Amino acid sequence: MIVASLGTCLATPEEEILRQGSMGDDMFYISKGDCAVNIRDEMRREFVATSLLTEGDHFGEVAMIYKCPRSATVVSRNYNTLARLSYLKYREIVNEYPNYLKLLKGYVF
Repeated sequence: MIVASLGTCLATPEEEILRQGSMGDDMFYISKGDCAVNIRDEMRREFVATSLLTEGDHFGEVAMIYKCPRSATVVSRNYNTLARLSYLKYREIVNEYPNYLKLLKGYVF
């Protein structure tokens, strides 16, 4: 059911996929490529490439689950193929498989 709920997104080099502080209602899985995670602290200092996300990694789940602003900016480092899970599809999955929510939250903290 999860795989059938995913959409496909393509990202080009240096494309900003998520912006820190914006609201988001979807999450992404990296199918092919890699992305850099950039964070700006409360003193407005920017930390570039604090981590690298590669094939199999996911991001965006915190804002989607908790309906809060994005905690980081994610930028594509090359051509990427991403699987996208929308909030609506996420709710359908969680209603059908409550353990999925527990597993996802386990990765958050």
